[in-house]
Amino acid sequence: MTIHIQLVSFDKPGADKEDAAAFAARLDRVTGVLKKASVPAFDILGVTSAYAPVKGLFPLPEEAKIPAAGGQMYAVDAVAKLLANKPNELFSFLSSEQGIIGRAGRVEAVGEWAYRNVGPYLPGALRRCAVGGRLRLQDEAGILPFFVMRVSSKTANAALRQAQVMGLIAMAKETWNEGDLTPIVVGDFGFERDGGTLWQMMCTDFDEVTVALGQGGTEHVWVGRESAFRGSKGTLAVTKAVRLPQLNDGGENLTSHAGIAVEAEVRTWRSKRTFNASPRARSRGAPAVAAAPESMHLAWGARQTSGQVTTCRTQDGIVWSEVVSLDGHTNVAPALCAANGKVVLAWTELDGKIAAAISTNDGESFGPKTLVSNASSDDGPALFFDGGELVLCFASKESGKLVMMRSSGDLAFSGRAELPFASKHTPALARYHGQVWLAWTETDQTSSVSIATSADGKVWDASKTSFATHPRRHSAKGPALLVDGERLTLGWIGSREANGYAWFAGMYPHLLDDYYRDYFKSYVQWTTTKDGRVWSVERALDERSEFAPALASFKEHVYVAWTGTDASNLVNVKISDQAEI
Repeated sequence: MTIHIQLVSFDKPGADKEDAAAFAARLDRVTGVLKKASVPAFDILGVTSAYAPVKGLFPLPEEAKIPAAGGQMYAVDAVAKLLANKPNELFSFLSSEQGIIGRAGRVEAVGEWAYRNVGPYLPGALRRCAVGGRLRLQDEAGILPFFVMRVSSKTANAALRQAQVMGLIAMAKETWNEGDLTPIVVGDFGFERDGGTLWQMMCTDFDEVTVALGQGGTEHVWVGRESAFRGSKGTLAVTKAVRLPQLNDGGENLTSHAGIAVEAEVRTWRSKRTFNASPRARSRGAPAVAAAPESMHLAWGARQTSGQVTTCRTQDGIVWSEVVSLDGHTNVAPALCAANGKVVLAWTELDGKIAAAISTNDGESFGPKTLVSNASSDDGPALFFDGGELVLCFASKESGKLVMMRSSGDLAFSGRAELPFASKHTPALARYHGQVWLAWTETDQTSSVSIATSADGKVWDASKTSFATHPRRHSAKGPALLVDGERLTLGWIGSREANGYAWFAGMYPHLLDDYYRDYFKSYVQWTTTKDGRVWSVERALDERSEFAPALASFKEHVYVAWTGTDASNLVNVKISDQAEI
């Protein structure tokens, strides 16, 4: 089920001087724009800063109503009436300042709506409220908590703004029930990534999906993290987020904010498998995964045996075999690929030389290791079958360039070719839309992920797609690629934020030791594309690692594997309930 969510702010400079009739006319103009065919139809609409004259200190119960269609109603109710194409098409939760409008048949309100004044009242500062409730997604039978909020963006009182953010988070957690999806919050927050403490406070429990700047503040969409809402059934995965510039034509009568439209899908995950028994998998680096038609394989450098290369396999994604240990040791991620009746494993030995071994019995055992001539690296290699050829790629220890070698399916790699790209980490390879895709982490100060394509995988020019200017697509290690049907997924482990523990410094300065600094390790992240050009909004598991993640698709499910940051560095696998993530 695809959910279309929109956020619209009705704030504009001088709105507090507008009378009820003038505000009603502005509502009519803005909702007229929202009904245009060029604006995506919404399933849920968050309305914020919908000003109407207020008497006294509190928006309720003494808020002034506005004239609309010959009568009087609250602002959000008026918006719903103007947007509805037929009776009972929309429902709304009412307040003069903000509210939620839902499209009946797609979502249904569950239980009572919550309306709460958040933050202390201070003379000269507006008392802010948050509204929210639990919505049943009709086609999915999932419960989505949804909240709309406006933080006082125009006040310089930091304590007031922090209290409002904390009040919103508390409201979301008190409303949420175990088994719900993680909540979504939309609204005007008045701060962005550079906002320091406020941004970090929200990021403790929520992921920032998108942000848009306007004259009246900063519009935000946030999705709750699974680590903050443990026991959640799943989360909304945002596949697209766009501005709605049609709402702002430069005229003084329209809102000064452009709205935000979000396209999202429900994503549910099964409980993760941590390999602390049967088998026990403790790794010195990242794991590797690869799927064959009837089995899926996992490989790692076993920490308890000095990095000995170790594998196991599963035929149902649940029960895993006993381990198979090879004659090789590594401190970094091995590489796996399975095709043409073979399972091939490659790794970087402790001295930097690259070795490989082949299994012809579906991973039950492997043949002797073979050292690949003229191949050495400080990180692990990458492997993939390209038709009948086996491709090996690695970051050269000598030159720092990415190197590609090929074989006819055995371990006799030849044709060593240096590519016009440099990296210190493991690259990733995949064939997608008739081209070979290569992803790697740059060696410059950005440590950003870049992508290049080749029609045949042999001829590469220097052209590439760089995510150097993207705020999130940077990695402390190499990336991962997965082709699953029509979707290409790029995964990576994000770099630690420079001020990742800044809000701890303000609240608990005595906790700034290495333990709490390590709390903010990098998250497993990914983005997807269906055309190779437009990538979805990135998503993240609430799981951290110091090493790159591994991706595989097996029996209509996507698997993500990573090495945990626990004391034992246990390998973990998480399974998506869908065939894509």
